[in-house]
Parts: sequence; C-alpha cells; structure tokens
Amino acid sequence: MKKCSRLRKEAWDAVVRTKWLWRLAAAIVLLNAIIQSVMSAVAGSYAKMGIATWSEFASAKISAARQGLTYAVPSFSAALQMTGASLFETFIAYIFGAIFTLGIAAISLKALRDDRRKWLAGSLEGFRRPLEAAWLMFLINFKVFLWSLLLIVPGIVAAYRYRQAWYVKAQHPDWSAAECIAQSSRLMDGCKWKAFVFDLSYIPWLLLAGVCAGMSILLGSAFAGALFMGAVLFVLCYFFAGRAAFYRNLVEERKAAQ
Repeated sequence: MKKCSRLRKEAWDAVVRTKWLWRLAAAIVLLNAIIQSVMSAVAGSYAKMGIATWSEFASAKISAARQGLTYAVPSFSAALQMTGASLFETFIAYIFGAIFTLGIAAISLKALRDDRRKWLAGSLEGFRRPLEAAWLMFLINFKVFLWSLLLIVPGIVAAYRYRQAWYVKAQHPDWSAAECIAQSSRLMDGCKWKAFVFDLSYIPWLLLAGVCAGMSILLGSAFAGALFMGAVLFVLCYFFAGRAAFYRNLVEERKAAQ
C-alpha cells in the first residue's frame, strides 16, 4: 500500500496540476444547489398546504416556551400528517444524499484519470440510478447500524469496510448494491486501519476548512465569505480526490496480487 503522503500527492496532482479543482468544485456546488432547491420546493409545498413536520413543530414549541407561552399538543390526525410529511422529507433527503455521494465518487475517479469526457454528466451519475444509489446507502447504513449495536468500534470498522462501495458502484454502474458492498469488503480486507490513518492525515486540512467556514460566517462581508468558502471547496475537493486515490490504489494492489 502506498504511503499516505504519496496518495495525497496523487490527489493534489489531480486537483491542482491537471486543473480539476474547478470541475470538482462545480460538481459539489451544483449537486448541493440541486439538493437545496428540491428541499426548498418540498418545504414550500408544505407551507402552501399548511402542513408542518415534526422538526418545525419542535422549533415552534421551543420558541413558544422561551416566550412563556404554551403550545397545544397536536391531535391524532395532525400527528399522523406531520409524521407522513417528515417521513417523505427524510426520504427525499436520503435519495438526494445518495445521489450526491455517488456523483462525487464518480467525478473524483474521473479526476484521477484526467478523463474530461462528459465530466459533468459523471457527477450526475446518481440521477440515472437514484433508487439504486438510495438502496446502496440504505444497505451500508443498515449494516453499520447493526454492527454498532455491539459497540462503537465495530460500527466504525464496518463503516470503513463498506466505504469503497460507492467507488465500486461508480466504476461498475450495473453492479447491484450487494455486489458493490461485497467488493468493498474484499478490497478493504486488511486495509481498514490504513484507511483510518489516511483519513487522520487530512485532519489539519479539514480543521482549516472548518476555520474558513467559521470565518466566512463571522466576517459577514460577501468578499470574505466567497474567499473563505473557496478555501472550504478546495479542501473538500482535495479530500474527495484523496479518498478516490486510496480506492484506486486498493484496486491496483488486488490486480497485482492475482
């Protein structure tokens, strides 16, 4: 397995030297904009129909309590309505979260190969198979949850075991969720600790992204906000490319061992 520094250099070269930074950043911004637009549309539809979710109910209840006011307990029918609205909102967020994850995995692999053909379409890969992406995310989360019932550590180990499933799906779109998870388990056999250490090597960069995000909020000016959010995007692109480089190295090692 290559050293963390070598993998980060491959990611750096993909982001900076081959000038994929703006493509990766554009994909992140585009996917986030789509998700926010859809969620805003759902919330707007709820508002027009006078439907509230449980999160909105909780916020209103807290606000009323701060003002010394009482907040009526919802009727059974209202509680059912809020439950249905909350579940639908969660379902939509879940699907688009899976679309985002698969899209970032796909375009990160393209960045490492410097494959500029239909690069934007690659970031939208999840829209071609939204239910497959959502099912993959569900299976991963469900398996991690079951392992987490034992203790926190087995849950973390499981999360690393199945992490490469997104890259497998991006590279093999026709594979089922179960096949992608099984392949991820094979790739990560004996490499979970290395993946954990590799993630730790990005902590200074992720802390920098957190500081930049905080500064953009505190300073308030549009220029400062754009500057610091640009730094956040750079770190995210570098981090995503690094994870893709780790996956590519795993695949290369397994092929060499055969």
